[in-house]
Amino acid sequence: MRSFGSIIKKIRLEKSMSKERLSEGICSFERLTNIEDGTEVPDLFLMKQLCDRLFMTVDEVLYLYESQKTDTKKWLAMMNYFFKTMQYEKLKEICDEIEKTQSQLTGLERQLFLYYQGQVHIHLSKEFEAALECFRQALSQSYQKNSSAPTDMELIILNGLGYIYYALGDLEKSDYFFDKSLHLFFTSRRINFRPEVIRIFYVTALVNIERQKYREAADMVNLGISWCRKKMSLYLLHELLYLKGMILEDVGKLDEAVYFVELAERINEIETNDKLLDFNVN
Repeated sequence: MRSFGSIIKKIRLEKSMSKERLSEGICSFERLTNIEDGTEVPDLFLMKQLCDRLFMTVDEVLYLYESQKTDTKKWLAMMNYFFKTMQYEKLKEICDEIEKTQSQLTGLERQLFLYYQGQVHIHLSKEFEAALECFRQALSQSYQKNSSAPTDMELIILNGLGYIYYALGDLEKSDYFFDKSLHLFFTSRRINFRPEVIRIFYVTALVNIERQKYREAADMVNLGISWCRKKMSLYLLHELLYLKGMILEDVGKLDEAVYFVELAERINEIETNDKLLDFNVN
């Protein structure tokens, strides 16, 4: 119920009512401020008084609160889709919209929002310092240094920090975060990770190719492809196969390189060709 106050604040502002007017004869100005900021949860009696002053029922306010949570889940699902399909302009539009009300997000929702906002900074504006701050804040929402069971997002964010530090030219910190994400993945007590965790292999391989560390890159690509097969997932599969072709080309194995690039293109066609859905027996 900590977001009850944010709904009260929104209704108050929509009705052009000051804090002084809403709190008058009900509670102190400071207490209303705490409620609206989410640092105090009002009891039911106080909730009813505030709602009466706003010409709303408690049920109406609670309905708005539940609707807001549903809307947030829809926004986050759309952000995930636009990120996976690399539609970064649309991702930015949603980030800009959610940023206006991010105080109403739960810790894990805020973590996802900050992660996607950081990705917008990386891919659209190349603002790596801004991305770094987003990723740091995102990680702080849940990460515990001594945890032996990291979440999927913690692994992805740690790995993403490795990429950002690489882009900023700090190879020591880059290696630290890449190694950290991989170490936690392989030593975790968890056995069920989502397919999205494949990203840690893809990003690490990409950077290793740029650093001409082809053996390390090949290891990451092979792990990523194996993970795709294990999870029966196409997520990043064609990108990993393309990276494998790049590595083979760079080390002079052109025939093998062509095979994997063509295979990547066939996988990509399966993912994107609408003709696969055009099936009519009549």
